[in-house]
Amino acid sequence: MNMVVHMSDSASRLGGGIYESIRGLCRGLSSTGRWRPAMVGQLDAFSSTDAPMWGDTPLEVVARGRLDFLGTSLVRAVKSRSPGILHLHGIWGASSRAAWLLARMESEHPLVVSAHGMLEPWAMDRGRWKKRVAWRVWNGHLLRSAKCLHALCDEEASSIAAVLPGAPICVIPNGVDLPGGAPVMRSDAEHRVMLFMGRIHPKKGLVQLIEAWARAPGTIAGGWRLIIAGWDDGGHEQALRTRAETLGLGSSVSFVGPVAGAAKEELFRRASAFILPSFSEGLPMAVLEAWSYGLPVLMTDECHLTSGFDAGAARRIEPHVASIVDGLEDFAVRAKRSELAPMGARGRALVERRFSWPLIGDQMAGIYEWLLGAARPACVVS
Repeated sequence: MNMVVHMSDSASRLGGGIYESIRGLCRGLSSTGRWRPAMVGQLDAFSSTDAPMWGDTPLEVVARGRLDFLGTSLVRAVKSRSPGILHLHGIWGASSRAAWLLARMESEHPLVVSAHGMLEPWAMDRGRWKKRVAWRVWNGHLLRSAKCLHALCDEEASSIAAVLPGAPICVIPNGVDLPGGAPVMRSDAEHRVMLFMGRIHPKKGLVQLIEAWARAPGTIAGGWRLIIAGWDDGGHEQALRTRAETLGLGSSVSFVGPVAGAAKEELFRRASAFILPSFSEGLPMAVLEAWSYGLPVLMTDECHLTSGFDAGAARRIEPHVASIVDGLEDFAVRAKRSELAPMGARGRALVERRFSWPLIGDQMAGIYEWLLGAARPACVVS
């Protein structure tokens, strides 16, 4: 059985959706019985706490020195496992520099790169000058050396192709584990929760969400509360808290920090709906998780999950205040009509059909085997 080593900047909850995605993919690959996955990541504040979450997947967490800009400690950790395939997740941090070094040192191990939305136009425009330098020095060389670039959706594949014409690209979505037990839809008006869960970052549209929450009287009057869960990226949370206080939102908005395990499951089960007013995504794990718990979703087209709109499991919003207000008010009305539970049920059915980890693991295993000489899978689009 061949080994694939996954590598990313973080192997803990600080990696957000990427962390969830890699863990799920490892479980899916293991279920095929054809590949042995392992994970290499950097030491951070949650590494020890979250290590048990990797289950049977071998995990190596590496402490990098301040002078180890190129990630040589990550290189050593990967080489010690002699992988048949190296799979990099994310393209701008130390792990990408380590993958670049590995590609320069040896070429017998095919490289797969999952960009996770980091080549989307909105993401490329953030920190533009730093990214231009990184692209010229190592990232461009790294991505051109990859045997396959993994896109989470057709839209991301188009973005990658625009930056790297002619690159081999496969399209395989994220997956999700289906929780046990029947989804619970809160119908009591005193316990309706609109949940956001993810990285607290400007691209998620949370400034616009806070402003919209203050301008959606039907939502607050209908007994709704907004819970924002996730880790703070760059101090953005404090600005959101301050704005919520200035707008007098009081107890109707709560910030609960990063959650995992049982605490995360409890939040999903307490919620009545989920919202992601994002400006840019690859394919958000949080939306798939919300559907797996039977939650209806408010989201933007930038989440790249149009199948949710088609299935009647989500309502489209745009990442600006007026559109978010319309979506919130619409859900407040639907809640009174008992129309949210059927939406959530359609989301759960969609996940079962298209986004389970065993299915995703089988598709990715086919990519690895193609790179080692097997037939080209149908999910390879260029």
